[in-house]
Amino acid sequence: MRRPIASHDRFLKVREAICTLAETAPQKRGRKRWRRIELALVLAEATGARIGAIRGLRWSDITYSPPRIRWRAEFDKKGRERVVPVPESLVQELRRFQAQLAGIGDGWLFPCANGSGPGLATSSESSSSWRKRKPGSST
Repeated sequence: MRRPIASHDRFLKVREAICTLAETAPQKRGRKRWRRIELALVLAEATGARIGAIRGLRWSDITYSPPRIRWRAEFDKKGRERVVPVPESLVQELRRFQAQLAGIGDGWLFPCANGSGPGLATSSESSSSWRKRKPGSST
């Protein structure tokens, strides 16, 4: 059975909700996390890339002149590296996110908590860590 493709209208509504959550997050860390989730959503919508490939992006994989994204083989489902041109509208978005998130050099777009690798847990990873939490723990 094929999964239904989300409409652009649905993308806009989800993005609006994420922006609201980012704006109302009580801590800077929470606001940054919501902005990173918004960035992942924008990349998925604009490129059609899988979440695993998106999670593996570094700021150095994005070039603005010429505008393109390098998708790394180690995060690709088929294990191939590719360089894909991106439209100017996505370039503008990426520049904005890079400024908001202070993304520089070879840093991960979606770093894990200790910064040693890609973060942005998938739903199965999130639910797994949720189940392993101690009762009464907030992390």
